[in-house]
Amino acid sequence: MAIAARIINVIVLVVVGIILAGIILSLLGANTGNAVVGFFVSAAAFLVGPFKDLFELGDSRVEVALNWGIAMLVYMAIGIFLTRLLERAGDRRVGGGA
Repeated sequence: MAIAARIINVIVLVVVGIILAGIILSLLGANTGNAVVGFFVSAAAFLVGPFKDLFELGDSRVEVALNWGIAMLVYMAIGIFLTRLLERAGDRRVGGGA
């Protein structure tokens, strides 16, 4: 179970990193025509799809920061929950933990 928890941690870290990069690049007004910038912004937009237009504030940069930031926090919370769940299940299998 510890290996599964680590895998989830790595996946969540990558997802959060991509979203954070997308937020920063969007806030800075980076050129999305650039291949690297386009990749990160497109990947982040895909990952935050369910949170699109959660808040419509009129300023697209603020909307990206807020909506994508919320998505990032949700991914982190789900990752932490799943990791702890797997760690507890592993502790019970070994005979330790409460």
